[in-house]
Amino acid sequence: MRRPLAVLLAPLLCVGVLAAPGAQAAKRNPGDLDTGFGTQGTRLSALWSTGDDVTGVTKLSEDEDDALIVSGSTKRNDASGDPHLELSKFGSNGTTGNFGDFGRATMMRQKGAVANAVTTQANDLVVSAGYMRPTSGGKQFFVARHTTDKDLRGWPDFSFGTAGGVETQVGGDNDAEAMGVAMTPDQRIVAGGRARVSGSNAFGVVRYLSNGTVDSSFGSANGVTTDFGADDLARAIAVQPDGKVMAAGKSGSKVAVARYQTNGVLDPSFGSGGKVAFAVGDSVEARAMSLLPDGRIVLAGVINQGGRENTFVARLMSNGAFDPSFGAGGKVVVSLSGGNDAANAVAVQPNGQVLTGGYADSGTTRDFVLARFNPNGALDAGFGLGGSVYTSLGQYGEEATSMLLQRDGKVVLAGWARKADGTKSIALARYHSDQPLASIGFPGRRVKRKNFRAISGSVTGANVTSAGVAIQKLNRKLQRRGTCQWMMPAGFVFRTKAYTDSRGKKVCKPTRWYEPKTWSKSGGVGYYSLKINPFKAGLYEISVRGVADKVNQETPTTKRVRVVR
Repeated sequence: MRRPLAVLLAPLLCVGVLAAPGAQAAKRNPGDLDTGFGTQGTRLSALWSTGDDVTGVTKLSEDEDDALIVSGSTKRNDASGDPHLELSKFGSNGTTGNFGDFGRATMMRQKGAVANAVTTQANDLVVSAGYMRPTSGGKQFFVARHTTDKDLRGWPDFSFGTAGGVETQVGGDNDAEAMGVAMTPDQRIVAGGRARVSGSNAFGVVRYLSNGTVDSSFGSANGVTTDFGADDLARAIAVQPDGKVMAAGKSGSKVAVARYQTNGVLDPSFGSGGKVAFAVGDSVEARAMSLLPDGRIVLAGVINQGGRENTFVARLMSNGAFDPSFGAGGKVVVSLSGGNDAANAVAVQPNGQVLTGGYADSGTTRDFVLARFNPNGALDAGFGLGGSVYTSLGQYGEEATSMLLQRDGKVVLAGWARKADGTKSIALARYHSDQPLASIGFPGRRVKRKNFRAISGSVTGANVTSAGVAIQKLNRKLQRRGTCQWMMPAGFVFRTKAYTDSRGKKVCKPTRWYEPKTWSKSGGVGYYSLKINPFKAGLYEISVRGVADKVNQETPTTKRVRVVR
């Protein structure tokens, strides 16, 4: 029996600016909708006309302003009804972003194109992958790149491929489709999905140079194909820090995973000759994948048992063997509703907890569902109600097809919501992941320089004895050269090297922290304030953490502020 929505989702006010010591922090719980996003935590965005359909809303990425980029397709301006690649941008609060035409950028290609996945390069260019239909017929991999330059936001990047896109025939039957995309540490692009070879579907993976040229040193000029012996499809692509490529999906009724060396050859140290395949229930498939820092692999998807779909999660060791410390022998099967449910997306928090996003229904309607599992595979009883949260957007059925774990720890689900006429709208929802240990009290995102000199906020937790604060002056040129510049409230500036995150983007994190001398504590909440002297106007990022015995207690809370004169 599906639990009532009102019970499952009682979003409370999140911790905000605390005006004075002794004020009580507003309560909200892990899994609550973030009421500062969209309309009480959700956002619906209809496409250009009633006849449009969201045929490919699948993946999200973050750009330099913490905005969301959603990939998909539209049939706008096409009399034949062929879809065309479309990217939509939403601001950090869910509003339409400054991108393309009214927040959307469309790429018209011959008989149509669809974006099934999206990511962002280190230089803030948006890369999408999917398929296109050439005039000669069939389907080919299609990778496109759009610029986020302030004067041309959403325009195709004409330095990439041909007019911003690259078509690649993968396999011998001219029938291929990319389902996932990822960046290598050196900013090459990897797209993967399926390719038809001799009448049967196989895994297809292609690596591209940064300018869109196929990297023939990875397999060949047509990439690589891998046959598991049945109808095969790679739904998820990831790249390890050493450049090895992971592909996961299905082979017939089994989960299938492959790992490739940097030259495109299957890695013999993984599974059996570079491949892993296993069966659970009547049929099972992996729809999403996330890599842990220690090399372990988390898979999420759907299992069919007796005609019912349920959520499936597995964790593998770096060699492809099941991780015995997770679930039952490395596998977890859970029913999140009285009807069908499945995971279409997965992310792993810094503490090892696993988040899955997808759908759940009771046979009459379908809603977003977000679930959280502890590092041992058990549902986290402190998340939502019993480990999961349903979200109805008030439409005629909704499904989350992708997930993003933001830098501040909040979780975004994206997918589609069906309208009364059967077409679809883009659907977004954002959730709190945990009670934030630290909050930054500040007037807003845009402040005058004289007001920026005073910063205050709060830190929660019984053992917290102080706060740690670091302030970064954001500078793209510095970051592109791999250098981060941080300043302490006293005006001291130090530099550190940027590191490359899992998406291949150079990011900065504090290595030194300033502990404010102004500190008071009341009722488990500590209050801090500090004064700084910014050298110039520009974009700053403030990071705050809770400190207990000089030890960081949580991933820092961050906020970006533009300082003007």
